[in-house]
Amino acid sequence: MSINPDSKKGEKIRFMKQQVELSGHGGAVNGICFLDPQFLVSSSDDSTILLWDLERPDRYIVKYNDHQVQVSSIDAFNLDSNIIASGSSDTTVRIWDIRMKSP
Repeated sequence: MSINPDSKKGEKIRFMKQQVELSGHGGAVNGICFLDPQFLVSSSDDSTILLWDLERPDRYIVKYNDHQVQVSSIDAFNLDSNIIASGSSDTTVRIWDIRMKSP
Protein backbone atom coordinates (compact mmCIF):
# COMPACT_ATOMS: atom_id res chain seq x y z
CA MET A 1 0.00 0.00 0.00
CA SER A 2 1.27 3.45 -0.84
CA ILE A 3 -0.07 6.91 -0.12
CA ASN A 4 0.95 7.99 -3.63
CA PRO A 5 0.96 4.79 -5.72
CA ASP A 6 1.42 6.51 -9.10
CA SER A 7 4.52 8.45 -8.04
CA LYS A 8 7.99 7.83 -9.30
CA LYS A 9 10.95 7.56 -6.97
CA GLY A 10 11.94 10.99 -5.72
CA GLU A 11 8.70 12.64 -6.88
CA LYS A 12 7.06 14.89 -4.33
CA ILE A 13 3.97 13.57 -2.58
CA ARG A 14 0.73 15.30 -3.54
CA PHE A 15 -1.31 16.21 -0.50
CA MET A 16 -5.08 16.13 -0.45
CA LYS A 17 -7.07 19.16 0.52
CA GLN A 18 -9.31 18.90 3.57
CA GLN A 19 -12.73 17.71 2.48
CA VAL A 20 -14.81 17.87 5.66
CA GLU A 21 -14.39 19.11 9.22
CA LEU A 22 -16.47 17.54 11.97
CA SER A 23 -16.90 19.48 15.18
CA GLY A 24 -18.91 18.35 18.19
CA HIS A 25 -16.70 16.80 20.84
CA GLY A 26 -15.86 18.65 24.05
CA GLY A 27 -12.48 16.95 24.49
CA ALA A 28 -9.63 15.43 22.55
CA VAL A 29 -10.68 12.95 19.86
CA ASN A 30 -9.11 9.57 20.58
CA GLY A 31 -10.41 7.47 17.74
CA ILE A 32 -12.41 7.38 14.54
CA CYS A 33 -13.78 4.49 12.54
CA PHE A 34 -15.40 4.58 9.12
CA LEU A 35 -18.50 2.39 9.04
CA ASP A 36 -18.88 2.82 5.29
CA PRO A 37 -18.17 5.63 2.80
CA GLN A 38 -20.98 7.77 4.26
CA PHE A 39 -20.83 7.22 8.03
CA LEU A 40 -18.17 7.30 10.72
CA VAL A 41 -18.00 7.25 14.51
CA SER A 42 -15.60 9.17 16.71
CA SER A 43 -14.64 8.76 20.37
CA SER A 44 -13.34 11.37 22.77
CA ASP A 45 -11.99 12.36 26.16
CA ASP A 46 -15.41 13.95 26.77
CA SER A 47 -16.71 10.35 27.35
CA THR A 48 -18.87 10.37 24.23
CA ILE A 49 -19.12 8.60 20.90
CA LEU A 50 -20.55 10.57 18.01
CA LEU A 51 -22.09 9.10 14.85
CA TRP A 52 -21.58 11.30 11.78
CA ASP A 53 -23.18 11.39 8.33
CA LEU A 54 -20.49 12.70 5.98
CA GLU A 55 -23.11 13.90 3.52
CA ARG A 56 -24.42 16.23 6.28
CA PRO A 57 -21.31 17.00 8.34
CA ASP A 58 -22.60 20.15 10.06
CA ARG A 59 -23.78 18.15 13.11
CA TYR A 60 -23.51 14.62 14.46
CA ILE A 61 -26.53 12.30 14.13
CA VAL A 62 -26.37 10.55 17.50
CA LYS A 63 -24.41 11.11 20.71
CA TYR A 64 -23.73 8.01 22.80
CA ASN A 65 -22.77 8.97 26.34
CA ASP A 66 -23.01 5.85 28.50
CA HIS A 67 -19.29 5.77 29.35
CA GLN A 68 -18.31 7.54 32.58
CA VAL A 69 -14.90 8.83 31.46
CA GLN A 70 -12.90 9.17 28.24
CA VAL A 71 -13.49 6.73 25.41
CA SER A 72 -10.04 5.65 24.33
CA SER A 73 -10.83 3.23 21.50
CA ILE A 74 -13.51 2.47 18.96
CA ASP A 75 -13.91 -0.08 16.19
CA ALA A 76 -16.61 -1.52 13.92
CA PHE A 77 -17.47 -5.19 13.45
CA ASN A 78 -16.18 -6.07 9.98
CA LEU A 79 -19.17 -8.30 9.16
CA ASP A 80 -21.81 -5.74 10.19
CA SER A 81 -20.81 -2.09 10.35
CA ASN A 82 -23.94 -1.32 12.40
CA ILE A 83 -22.14 -2.91 15.36
CA ILE A 84 -19.37 -0.94 17.05
CA ALA A 85 -17.31 -1.56 20.18
CA SER A 86 -15.85 1.11 22.44
CA GLY A 87 -13.28 0.92 25.22
CA SER A 88 -13.08 3.42 28.04
CA SER A 89 -10.95 4.33 31.05
CA ASP A 90 -14.05 3.54 33.12
CA THR A 91 -12.81 -0.08 32.63
CA THR A 92 -15.71 -1.08 30.38
CA VAL A 93 -16.05 -2.24 26.82
CA ARG A 94 -19.44 -1.51 25.35
CA ILE A 95 -20.99 -3.03 22.25
CA TRP A 96 -23.31 -0.72 20.35
CA ASP A 97 -25.80 -1.21 17.54
CA ILE A 98 -26.05 2.16 15.82
CA ARG A 99 -29.65 1.37 14.88
CA MET A 100 -30.41 1.71 18.63
CA LYS A 101 -29.97 4.75 20.91
CA SER A 102 -28.13 2.91 23.75
CA PRO A 103 -25.80 -0.11 24.09
